[in-house]
Amino acid sequence: MASRMQFFTFLLLIHLIFLEQSGAVITGPEQIPSYNITSIFFRELAALTAQESFSNFSSFESEEQLKMLHRAFSENSVNASTNTTHDREGDVQHQYCNTSSWTTFHARYHAVHGWTTLVICLFGSVANVMNIVVLTRRTMLSPTNSLLTGLAVTDLLVMVDYVPFCIHQYLWKDRSMEERYSFGWAVLVLFHAHFSQVFHFTSVLLTVTLAVWRYCAVAFPIRNAEWCTMARAKCAILATLLCSVACNIPCYLNYSIHEKNIQNHTLYIVGFSDLALNHGLKDVNFFIYSVVLKLLPCLALSILSLALMDELLLAGRRRAAIMSRNNDSSRTVGAGRQAERVNIMLMSILVLFLLSEVPLATLGLLSVIPNAGFFQCYNLLGDIMEMLVLFNSAVNFILYCSMSQQFRTTFKKVCAECGGQRCRPRQDNNHNPSRMIAKSTNI
Repeated sequence: MASRMQFFTFLLLIHLIFLEQSGAVITGPEQIPSYNITSIFFRELAALTAQESFSNFSSFESEEQLKMLHRAFSENSVNASTNTTHDREGDVQHQYCNTSSWTTFHARYHAVHGWTTLVICLFGSVANVMNIVVLTRRTMLSPTNSLLTGLAVTDLLVMVDYVPFCIHQYLWKDRSMEERYSFGWAVLVLFHAHFSQVFHFTSVLLTVTLAVWRYCAVAFPIRNAEWCTMARAKCAILATLLCSVACNIPCYLNYSIHEKNIQNHTLYIVGFSDLALNHGLKDVNFFIYSVVLKLLPCLALSILSLALMDELLLAGRRRAAIMSRNNDSSRTVGAGRQAERVNIMLMSILVLFLLSEVPLATLGLLSVIPNAGFFQCYNLLGDIMEMLVLFNSAVNFILYCSMSQQFRTTFKKVCAECGGQRCRPRQDNNHNPSRMIAKSTNI
């Protein structure tokens, strides 16, 4: 137990160092990072809009410029995505990631990125459906499992939404520019940007809520049943969704669909709205994205995770002291091991979240340091970070199956019922269906 906690502590300390390094770089940029966690589109758009000649859509006056736009979006041209960015002080000399090895790695991975993320999304969609089916069974109902069900629903929505965008952006290449930049596809891209952002941030808030929930269960076991009720779990899920919708309001206003007529071709392109360009909404949106949607959740989850690990160590020592005074400690040992498995599983969820979110938050913040060149790294590593976020949304089913005996038992029962069989729950020594831990905290 102690070695596992030390391992998790080491990982989280690394993430805290990353967060500390990124905490003093909040400045208003001319270029912006991606406002859509699961979408490469705005990263490509940022690479173009970072150049003064593409900061608005009045400069697209020739077929050659149109082809440049088409190559940047359809092929993710290394030259287009690695152009020198432009800020208030002029051209920037890149200091990082501007090597042949970085660009070669980016080009090679990008060639398989579309299929990789599509496979992850298809697997994750099926896995999250199974999570929902199992966690909503009568024997699995609990406040904690309600939060995990909400997490599975949000992850499922993010992945289902990503599939058509992935096909449009990466896989369906044999199209004319009119087809690729039709009004329908522009609506899909804009919808995908907002929809995925809202539900991904809802997933982030649910993960933080889950950490708070588990901390209460470990630090205040007597009051936990009173504080963490099913009704409050449902209210927490609704509150996270409403909070996410409200926090993303500037993002809704930041982008709009622009119609451009070029040499008898009508194209529809998603870009900054007039409100964003004329009233400084870009800077407000960047602050909300980098601080509210990224930095604060990572900081909160890091602090909660460290506090939770400290409480787990204290609880382990208390349990050992009780067992040493109790001659008949078999039941206490069993309950302690069950609770330990749940704690390890939930800590794994938190660590995976930090592994996928902290690099994105850190690099997004560093990318706006004047003359530092981190924006170049953001473009080149965007595909990898996008894949990590999607992977994190798909992997919970594997964690549940590997670490929760009750989840495995219920999953087998569901599969047997779907196969036309009926299986009875295992009986423990008291002739009661085996449960992993108390219903108020189970999975």
